Amino acid sequence: MKADTSKDKDNQKGRPKGAANVTQKTTTMLSRCPKCGSTERSVLSTTSQQFAGIAPDGEPYNFIIRRRVRCSGCGQVRIDREFSQRRAPEKE
Repeated sequence: MKADTSKDKDNQKGRPKGAANVTQKTTTMLSRCPKCGSTERSVLSTTSQQFAGIAPDGEPYNFIIRRRVRCSGCGQVRIDREFSQRRAPEKE
């Protein structure tokens, strides 16, 4: 007995043909060391704080993520901030 190898329409994966692309605006600013200008770094610790506002690029955010990092080039320690728009964790 041979298995049916034809694709079933309900079983197809991926987006339907002709579906419009969703455009999502993303902005990324590289974090640079103020001492040597390098973008290479290692993360020492991360903290997240729920706080709503408008980021410097004009986009709304509801979380601030602070990363304490060390520059791989010169060893300078600094705190990088990231403004993030995400759903808040549900409280029980």
